[in-house]
Amino acid sequence: MALPQQLRHAVRYWGTRVLQCHGEDCSGPRRMWERVSSRSGSIRIHGMPFCFPSCFERELCRRFQRLQGERAVQARPKRRVPLGLLMLARADVTGAQVRQALAEHHRDTGVRIGECMQRLGYASEPQVTAALAMQWQCPVLNAMPQQIRDCGLPHGLLTRFQMLPVHFSWPVQTIHFAFAHEIAYRALVGIEQMLDCKTEACLTTPTEIRAAFERLELQAAAPEKQFAARDPAEMARITSSYAARLEAEDVKLVTCGELAWARIGNGRDFMNLVFQGRG
Repeated sequence: MALPQQLRHAVRYWGTRVLQCHGEDCSGPRRMWERVSSRSGSIRIHGMPFCFPSCFERELCRRFQRLQGERAVQARPKRRVPLGLLMLARADVTGAQVRQALAEHHRDTGVRIGECMQRLGYASEPQVTAALAMQWQCPVLNAMPQQIRDCGLPHGLLTRFQMLPVHFSWPVQTIHFAFAHEIAYRALVGIEQMLDCKTEACLTTPTEIRAAFERLELQAAAPEKQFAARDPAEMARITSSYAARLEAEDVKLVTCGELAWARIGNGRDFMNLVFQGRG
């Protein structure tokens, strides 16, 4: 590396690490020259610098606690027209078939009503998807693209909500997502907060989603680590550990449904950490 490049790297490195800490109870050096001489580094959390590791970990723990509280508050689902009634109105099925599908659903509550209709031979997969799109008031995507859009999203998040990015609109900074069964709006909100973009949803058939996930396995994936349920203090320690390994400059945290998602970046690379929710 040439000397000017080394100098620029050093200026950038310390420029991102000697900013005044935002920790309320920070006891570290406040003057910039003291911070440089003591090699007191900092890492930003959502753009705000915190002394590493003490203030940084305390702030991470506080934010993970807040995210855990947000996950505990379940959004009240909107009242939607039952799928059976929609399919009856569309003349996809008869009243007797809806009643038989409901009886099948009650016997096997782990199977969706639309799947019961398909199992009984009353409706096709595209018919169920079209009715679901009416229920969720969103368009239908008949065929998934052969190349899944790389947005740097955690595979664990995409798998959990059976969703995949299918298009990115540069002029309006919007990512379009396809879902198989229902729209995970809380996941979309988390993605918008993390990537500073807009999101739009559509529905496609489970067969199309499964085939697209198989193709996704063949694509290069963003670095990612998944963890079972942890308490906020442990999640903070894990995130801090990976931030140190990556020489991170900035960390962002969001909640996507019952998942907590941390994104660690250093200006060149990034890593996703996904923490499963409790219970």
